[in-house]
Amino acid sequence: MTITEAYIQTSQLDFSPVTLLSFVIAIVLSLILVVYCSRFYKVTGFFLFGTIAIGFTFISLSYILGFFNTFFGIENDILVWIRLVFLSYGFTFLGLSYYYKTKEKEITFHWMIRICGLSIIPVLLLILVLRYIPQGAVSEFYTFEGAFRIYNLIILGYICKSALQSSVKYGRMEFMYVPVAFAILWLGQYTWLLHSFDNNGGTFVLASVLKVIGLAFFIAMFYGINKTKNITKIDNKT
Repeated sequence: MTITEAYIQTSQLDFSPVTLLSFVIAIVLSLILVVYCSRFYKVTGFFLFGTIAIGFTFISLSYILGFFNTFFGIENDILVWIRLVFLSYGFTFLGLSYYYKTKEKEITFHWMIRICGLSIIPVLLLILVLRYIPQGAVSEFYTFEGAFRIYNLIILGYICKSALQSSVKYGRMEFMYVPVAFAILWLGQYTWLLHSFDNNGGTFVLASVLKVIGLAFFIAMFYGINKTKNITKIDNKT
C-alpha cells in the first residue's frame, strides 16, 4: 500500500459534514488571512504582516491539497508529499522569521526572500531522512505523517514562545492574539499526530476544528486592528 492509498483510506473513514465544513472554512479563513496581511504589509511595512502572508500562502495551499486528497480521493503520491512539505515549509518560514527578528533590528523584504530560501533546507533534510525508510508497508504513511507532525510541533512551539515574548516586550496587546492562535494551531497539529497513530474519527474532527479556531483568532486580531485604525501606528520597531 502506498502512502497515498493509506492516507485516502484513513481520511475517508473520518468523512463527516463537520469535517467537510471545517476544511472549507479553514481554506477560506487562511486565504482571507493572506489577503489581510498583504494589504497591511503594504501600508505599514511591518515584518509580522509580511511573514504571515508568505507563510500562510503555503499553509493555505496545503489545506487545499488536503481537501482534495481527503474528499476526492486523488491518488497521487507527489500531491501528498507536496501537501506535507507546504505545511511544514510555511511553519518553518514563520519560525525563522521570528528567529531573525531577534537577531536583526529590522526585517526587510530582502530578508524575507533570504528566509524563503533558508526555510526549505530543514524540510528537505527531513524528506531525505524519510526516504531511507523501507517502503511498501502500511505503517509507511503513519511514519511519514507522524514525522512531519512532530517537526511542525517543534517549530510551532518555538513560534508560540517567540510571539509571546515579542508581544510582552513591546507591549502591543493587540498582538496577544498571535501566540494564542499559534498555540491553538499547535494543539491541532498534536491532535493530527494522535490521529496518525490511532486513526480515530474523533481526533480527526477535533484537529480540523482546532485549525479553524486558530485561524479565527488571527482574523479577529486583524479585524480589531483595522477597526481601531491602529494599523498606521505599527512599524518594524515593534
